[in-house]
Amino acid sequence: MDAVETDIKIALSPTVKMPEIEICIDARSPQKTEEEVSIATLGGADRIELCDNMIHSGTTPQKECIKIARELFTKPDGMIVMIRPRGGNFFFTQSEIDQMRKAIDVAAEFGADGVALGALRRPEGDLCTEVISELITNAHSANLAVTLHRAFDAIPEKSKSKAIEWARSIGVNRILTSGTPWGINDGPTHNLYNLKELSILANGHIEIVASGGINLVCVKEIVTTLSNLPSPFSLHMFSGVRVKNSLDINRIYQIREKLTNVTL
Repeated sequence: MDAVETDIKIALSPTVKMPEIEICIDARSPQKTEEEVSIATLGGADRIELCDNMIHSGTTPQKECIKIARELFTKPDGMIVMIRPRGGNFFFTQSEIDQMRKAIDVAAEFGADGVALGALRRPEGDLCTEVISELITNAHSANLAVTLHRAFDAIPEKSKSKAIEWARSIGVNRILTSGTPWGINDGPTHNLYNLKELSILANGHIEIVASGGINLVCVKEIVTTLSNLPSPFSLHMFSGVRVKNSLDINRIYQIREKLTNVTL
């Protein structure tokens, strides 16, 4: 193909549909929640996910934080609440499972549109389908969408195809994943192949929420890779839209501007 033909092909390349942007909110206190949700709203976030204890990768926020976030963020189907009683692993005791069930009820009571949850089974580390089924039933009874959080990244690679099939059958709406094993912080670009495979396995029935270190440098590559695959996808951001640990509206604007210029 000569230079002229190449230029024409580039000029006629369709613009990629901008994926929804989900901002992870540091909901450690009512004051911090108000600050961050206000910035996310002004920045045009499509969704927010409320998390306490981000130093431990997110736990369930206080009900006061959920209430404040709902008052400020009014986009329909846009407010997700993390359901996780503690940091660390995803092997939960019965007492912790009871806490999660109650936390789902609180999230619904104070206006959440969805919840992010997950649990693993000892010793092999596969999804604990019995516990997750119970929690999903509770969430669905309250009309909440369900995101399977990054406990998914902690299951063995050989189990992921079966896990996606099961998640589809039980009514999981989204899977939050970096495409890399839990605990490895290389970000989603470290294994875009896995993200592509997950999209194909989900076959359009579950949204893939790419996460883990998405920023201005890598966002274009992620979006280009995940476009025109079977499953819808969105972008979950925390560190990539922050300056000195504070949510920064300019970083959100820069991400959105870069996405408007992505072509296939």
